[in-house]
Amino acid sequence: SAEVRSTNPFSVRANIKGFLEGAYSSTSHGMRTDIFNLIPLTQPYNASPWNYAGEEKLTSVPANVVDWILVELRTSAANSTRSARRSALLLSNGSVVELDGASPLGIDLIPAGSYYVVLSHRNHLPIMSSGGLPLTSAPSSLDFTTGQGQAYGTLPMNQLESGVFGLVAGDANNTSIISASDANAVFGALNSTAYSQGDVNMTGIVTAADANVVFGNLNRSSQVPGAAPQTVRDKPTEKLSHERMNVK
Repeated sequence: SAEVRSTNPFSVRANIKGFLEGAYSSTSHGMRTDIFNLIPLTQPYNASPWNYAGEEKLTSVPANVVDWILVELRTSAANSTRSARRSALLLSNGSVVELDGASPLGIDLIPAGSYYVVLSHRNHLPIMSSGGLPLTSAPSSLDFTTGQGQAYGTLPMNQLESGVFGLVAGDANNTSIISASDANAVFGALNSTAYSQGDVNMTGIVTAADANVVFGNLNRSSQVPGAAPQTVRDKPTEKLSHERMNVK
């Protein structure tokens, strides 16, 4: 049900783990898959502010998928050092995987080296690794869920339960800061049962509970350099990033 990516001597792979606050259940110690039947077969990050032109597609959604997620690699913390991006699948156990729903994430046509890893989601605040992760064709591991120090910046995540951390929910309008505008985006989509940005708690329907999530995280902002609301993402860089990937 999934695409198979090519491999070459310069491809890098990683076992990345991250949780989304909106979908997390402290009962199961993992994420709910309530929106499973709403997940699109084509990656959803082709719109602003991501403007990611990757062609990742599924024929069907693999088991245990929570949602699509966008992964970016940088050679330093600076936004200007982006080397590549691609969309991938996020499983209920937090694993970021290939489109087959199981294999470690792979990115082709970039050299092995040390990369900062950015995770972006369509209604959570982006996070970035606190340091460079050595990447080669043999998968390296990065687990954001084990502590705030795994991610860059000051309080970049929320504690979901004792010793467990995840991306902050509530960025319904994708500005990388949570404000009253996000609550307005939720109220504007009330009762929607579609694949909605306003469904920040990822239950499959937009309700007042989503607004409560926004209010609980008011004034939180992404700590990822370049993710501030006023940032203008330059399209030439986006195009170059996409061309570095070999999605089949």
